[in-house]
This record gives sequence, structure tokens and C-alpha cells, in this order.
Amino acid sequence: MIHGLVLLLFLLYSFSSISGELKIHFKELKNNKGNVLYLIFNDEEGFPDKNSKSFKEGKIAAHLAATEGLYLENIPDGSYAVTAFHDENSNDKLDSGLFGIPKEGFAFSNNPRVLFGPPSFSKTKFKVQGQTNLKLKFKHF
Repeated sequence: MIHGLVLLLFLLYSFSSISGELKIHFKELKNNKGNVLYLIFNDEEGFPDKNSKSFKEGKIAAHLAATEGLYLENIPDGSYAVTAFHDENSNDKLDSGLFGIPKEGFAFSNNPRVLFGPPSFSKTKFKVQGQTNLKLKFKHF
């Protein structure tokens, strides 16, 4: 009986240490209209915009993103990168203008400089280990 209890406690401890929590704080949204769409990648394949290659995808109302942020549980410990955009008109796409310049705000984990095209996965990756907080600052052109 004691061996079974020790084994159970060991398994519970092992499983609890391989998954974390991710809290994303969204900063510098232009307004509270529409939604914030996000993708979370656990490797560079498909980064930054291929939904089918992402680890997790979702959307949150912009007013909730601005005030409460996003809380995700059971994220396995490891390296990730997040992309997000503020879909002000709720058409589920990042609207762009002349030369593909985004008309809506966008953000990447680690808030790298964005000049000509999206940053690389390596510039945006961060580690989730236990409880992790992330601040995404939206850029507007």
C-alpha cells in the first residue's frame, strides 16, 4: 500500500512539473473594438501565421484582452513564440494596405523591432516553465 502511495505521489509531482501556466498581457491596443487573434508556436515551422502549424490558436474580445489579458493552463514546459493582431473589424484577418503594410495592430512575443517583414522565431521565442507572464505590445503603422 505504501509503495502504491509513493508511486502515485511521484507521478502526480512528475506531471505537475511538466506543464505550466501562461498569462499574456496585451498592451497598447488602439481601441476596444473587435477581437485579438493569437497563435502560439512551439517551433519555427509555420511561424508566424500558419494556423495549422501552431501549437494553439484563439481569439479574445479586445476589451477583455486590454483589461484582463489571456490566461492559459496546461502548457507543457518548453520554448514558444506568440503572434497576435487586433482584428478591429472582426473579419478574422489582418487587414493590410499598400505593399502589405498592416492596417491593424500586431504584436510578437519579446516585442522585437519590426522593420521589413516579421521577425524570426528565434527573436520571439521565450520559455514557459511553471507560471510565465508575457507582455505583448501592439505596433501600429
